[in-house]
Amino acid sequence: MSEFPPGFKPAWEDKIVDMKLFSTSDTDLTYERPDGTRYVLEIRKEKDDYYYTPDFQMELINTKPEPLQYDKVMEYKPQSPMIVDGKIEPWPHRR
Repeated sequence: MSEFPPGFKPAWEDKIVDMKLFSTSDTDLTYERPDGTRYVLEIRKEKDDYYYTPDFQMELINTKPEPLQYDKVMEYKPQSPMIVDGKIEPWPHRR
């Protein structure tokens, strides 16, 4: 049973923080209010939209990736030569 009244719509200040697209007609949108509370809009084909408050499991590990460091300088080392039978040979991709 939904705890939201019939005809409920998200407020303008509520932001979508997670979106799960199961198919072109089945979607779950997780909204976050300015006070940090969240609710989910469940959209299913041939059914009424359903709002509910999600149950969250505490995260024991950090699942969020670290942001890319665009200013980081990459160090490239030259490829060491290939030694065959005691002779230095060029790598096959450089022949």
